Amino acid sequence: MDGNVIRILSRAFGLTLDSNSQSGKKDFQLFANNLLPKAQVAEFNQAMMDLGSAICKAKNPDCLHCPISGLCYAKKHERIQDFPVKQLKKSLKERYFHYLIIQNSKSEYWIHMRQEKDIWRGLHEFYLIEKNSKISLENLHSHIKAELKIKKKPTLEFKFSQKLTHQHIFAYFYAIKGQDIPLKDEFFLVKKDRLKKFAFPKSMLMYINSLS
Repeated sequence: MDGNVIRILSRAFGLTLDSNSQSGKKDFQLFANNLLPKAQVAEFNQAMMDLGSAICKAKNPDCLHCPISGLCYAKKHERIQDFPVKQLKKSLKERYFHYLIIQNSKSEYWIHMRQEKDIWRGLHEFYLIEKNSKISLENLHSHIKAELKIKKKPTLEFKFSQKLTHQHIFAYFYAIKGQDIPLKDEFFLVKKDRLKKFAFPKSMLMYINSLS
């Protein structure tokens, strides 16, 4: 929808619709459709665009010569620069998921089901270490030596990023093979050919599909 028309409608009627969003633009279109004179649609549209480009400008509008200034909500309430409303896009929260793909000597994988009230609840995943940023292999190795008593260095095999509604996920997958260590709580062992029998998030399915 034309920006001039959005500006006029929002100022004239005090519409607080978000002109940056697709849903807001659709609502503006519906509102404008209800104002259209059926017999003079083309003339009305052109008049609105001319009014917006010459009179109801984004900066320094010429309200003195505006033919609808007497009806204008923004002019009456001295809020011309408040319209149209543009909601700032919220920045996505960045999360860094470091997945340890732990296999024992029988090539069985550690997995468990996510239970927390968080994304992917009810889906399965590998052993997760979440940090505020990507960490080096050295720091990751130090972490797993302390937490899991694993001395073998992990190998980065796969990485993936995914944008969700409010989050940007950066996922890294590190292989650690031949580890016959006690399972952590809620984890169980699964053969590679059975991994696809379980429900996983998109990023993990991509990794599983990449396994030879």
